[in-house]
Amino acid sequence: MNIALVDDMPDELHNMELILKDYAAHSNVDLSLSSYLNAEELLADYRPLLYTVIFLDIYMDGMSGIEAARQIRTLDPDSLIVFLTSSSDHMPEAFSFHAYEYIMKPVSADKVFRVMDDILRRHTETSGKKLFFGRKKGNYSIAYKDIVFIRTGTANYLEIMDKEGRIHKTRMTFSAIGEQIKEDARFLLILRGIYVNMDYIIGFDRDICRLTGDLQLPVNIRQSRKLEQIWQNYIFNRIRKESRGRRNNQ
Repeated sequence: MNIALVDDMPDELHNMELILKDYAAHSNVDLSLSSYLNAEELLADYRPLLYTVIFLDIYMDGMSGIEAARQIRTLDPDSLIVFLTSSSDHMPEAFSFHAYEYIMKPVSADKVFRVMDDILRRHTETSGKKLFFGRKKGNYSIAYKDIVFIRTGTANYLEIMDKEGRIHKTRMTFSAIGEQIKEDARFLLILRGIYVNMDYIIGFDRDICRLTGDLQLPVNIRQSRKLEQIWQNYIFNRIRKESRGRRNNQ
């Protein structure tokens, strides 16, 4: 698991490194840590899906953690942002960027361990479901969480795009794919022949669904407001469920 640490205080950055290294040894998990002394350094090196978790200080010289989160979310809805701060003043704004957690300073190992336990549990749960389909070279599968969209393509093919931008083609029918994913809340039918994973949506225009990585797909114009509301409710319910789970585990 790749983790980014961003804090303009070297001592606090070092403390987070020690805590997470201790967690990795204690939990027998492989963590790769990348540390940054400001948000500008993080963004200069950033690309979608580079990090599973970003521990991000809010109060920093130069760009604030809030502004950094805003820029990250235009590229990447999938990474988990954990804000670090000495004040709760920005908590409402922080959670508007789908923050996974908000840790008050001074950071304690106990709090970080609880957050990491919850993240690993969530990662395990969402990694399990897979979409199975046939290709020219045999059968194949992709984890639901890694699917960006599924759409009807040309020459009787379906196109399945994964989070790395690869397009997989299959002769399976759109309805057959729909039968596999219909019970999973993250997939939204935005137009006849197009399913989108709502975890990758960053917004709607009147006739466009905007996805991470500057992708755009057409939507049913008459249903666009309803589709946007479904997406907003999905995000709200996901955040509420995750927050409830963290409270229950504390």
